[in-house]
Amino acid sequence: MPKPVTPKELMDNGFYRYSYVDTVNKENLHKYTSDYTYAYTHTRIDSIGNGDGIHDSIKLLIRRDIYSNVKPEKNEKGQIYPTQLSNFYGMDTIKREANTRYLKGVLKNRIITYLFINDSLEYKSIIVEDFDKKDKEITDFTTKTKIIRYYDSLKIPIKSLLVKDISTKDHPTVFLIGNLKTTIRYNDKKHPFYESSINYIDNDNYTIYNIIGSYYSGLKWHPVK
Repeated sequence: MPKPVTPKELMDNGFYRYSYVDTVNKENLHKYTSDYTYAYTHTRIDSIGNGDGIHDSIKLLIRRDIYSNVKPEKNEKGQIYPTQLSNFYGMDTIKREANTRYLKGVLKNRIITYLFINDSLEYKSIIVEDFDKKDKEITDFTTKTKIIRYYDSLKIPIKSLLVKDISTKDHPTVFLIGNLKTTIRYNDKKHPFYESSINYIDNDNYTIYNIIGSYYSGLKWHPVK
């Protein structure tokens, strides 16, 4: 469903929480919500002919909370991350096969991610790769007709939107579902897949975040705090 959810609802429904802190430069303030903790950083600068000085610059400390259906695992340092589901280069064969079995067997190739910034819901992503049409547990969003039929069955208003270079009449990828614009990339050919996303902070932003690369590829800068 496109409507926003709370962290408590997600935790009550079995989602895992991963938290970390970002430092954001002042010029990027407009990309985030207004509820921030400010920190002043003092950077040493040398001005030729003017001697040494101290330069104050404002930065933001932003807490990100990821709620995911992907279970945690520990690295060699004991840090907790979402189970690695891509970027298997250098991973031993046994571990790679175990993680792949988890993705296909337990998650049914479906990765659900909610991103909160300082307790405000920013972004929701549902990714289904190699969709198995025989699996009735996973909603089939691999064609325009199936997407519209699903929401019609729930009596939720839906209509496709035309967006230049993104969503066309023949292959719409942006939909107004209820009162929220939702981006859905889909394909029902050789390797059926779909990726549904909503930007709750800027609902006119149709940028699709690199969710798998950012949070499920074993990158070491997203540990649980």
